[in-house]
Amino acid sequence: MPRKLRDDGRIQVYLFVNGKYRYAVTQTTRKDEQIGKYLHTKTIYGKLSHDLVFTPNLRYLTLTEKQRQQLVFPEDWTIPPVGSMIPQDAPKRGRPSYRGAYVSRLYGNTFFLEQVATSIGLYQDLIKAIGSKQAADEMLTIAFFSIISLECFNHISSYQAFQKFPSDRLLDSWDVTRITQSITEQQRQDFFALRTKRTREDQWIGIDSTSCSGYGYHTIDLKWGKNREGDRMRQINELVVYGVSSRLPVYYRKLPGNMVDARTLRVTLKQLADMGFRSLSLIMDRGYLSNDALEMLVKKKHTFILAAKTNLSCVDR
Repeated sequence: MPRKLRDDGRIQVYLFVNGKYRYAVTQTTRKDEQIGKYLHTKTIYGKLSHDLVFTPNLRYLTLTEKQRQQLVFPEDWTIPPVGSMIPQDAPKRGRPSYRGAYVSRLYGNTFFLEQVATSIGLYQDLIKAIGSKQAADEMLTIAFFSIISLECFNHISSYQAFQKFPSDRLLDSWDVTRITQSITEQQRQDFFALRTKRTREDQWIGIDSTSCSGYGYHTIDLKWGKNREGDRMRQINELVVYGVSSRLPVYYRKLPGNMVDARTLRVTLKQLADMGFRSLSLIMDRGYLSNDALEMLVKKKHTFILAAKTNLSCVDR
């Protein structure tokens, strides 16, 4: 038989014994018309000792005062005050909340890139070379966006709306142009000098260059060259010098698309010498192979590894 409801609408609490455990519970009953049976739902609000002392659980402690007034306990039970039942070091129920202003944004791949930039000293060197932390954050934001996205810079502000970047200021394509044009040649050289200090002179240095096709006609370095992709377009050559063991970049520059690798080696070694590198151990591909390059490397007493075909006259002799 279902328990009778009280006339005042309040809910009666009674004792429920399950083996050696004694619980203070309430029970709601409803009849399922489809199966023709009564369904009983018990809600446990705590335990009851043999001397009828009530010990509440978290469900009872999280009730509001109005909800507690709806419960009717037997008169012979001992109900301690609510304040004395909550321990001082009791953990708060539910997830921790933040009541200030907040923005929910993704912070996974950019967090990884930030940790890499900090661990290799790139972020610190950029701040020293530029002289402004905000400008360094904006430059890293532009760099991170070009890495994690294939979109043009017209979409950088929309990415900042859901992706956390080093710069909190929303950037647009005009800002990207202004920031990149504000970098002076002296700042670039200062940055390369700081990166050079982090590279040991006794380690192997790798030199590599690649070509990038472009659709423009007014860029100075866009020239007709040997296009590896065969897309019949002008190109720009980009050269990177990096430490083989540290895997850190040391030097970077853009070159005209019609300049072959062998011609760039003399200029690159001169600029590396100006940056403090005297005795170098170089690793290069066979694009840098020529009689002039070999004679220059031997005369300057540089250790080098260079891929070459054995049937070439400069190698065979």
